[in-house]
Amino acid sequence: MGTEVFDAGSQRTGVYLFVHSLKGSDEGWSVLLINTTPKPVTVGIPATGRQYILTLDSYNIKLNGYVLKMTEKEQLPMIAGMHMEKGAIELPGRSAGFLTFSR
Repeated sequence: MGTEVFDAGSQRTGVYLFVHSLKGSDEGWSVLLINTTPKPVTVGIPATGRQYILTLDSYNIKLNGYVLKMTEKEQLPMIAGMHMEKGAIELPGRSAGFLTFSR
């Protein structure tokens, strides 16, 4: 996330949004979403972009539903966002996500 901060608008109880410029670029925005509630919430998406949704179950951290594991060479896996269309996404309960949008 970049250093320029934007107004995220009104917020819901237990759901937090933070909007910043993209790190190293003035050609878009990054959004941090945090859902501290146990229930999923629907979040409106104003444009196409990429999503990086992190969830945790009893044993695994998942990115966009896929378990994150160290590679055979004990390196972090490649982190790839998932394309999202304008409309809405469902943010699972007790999860966090990053959304990125280009201008």
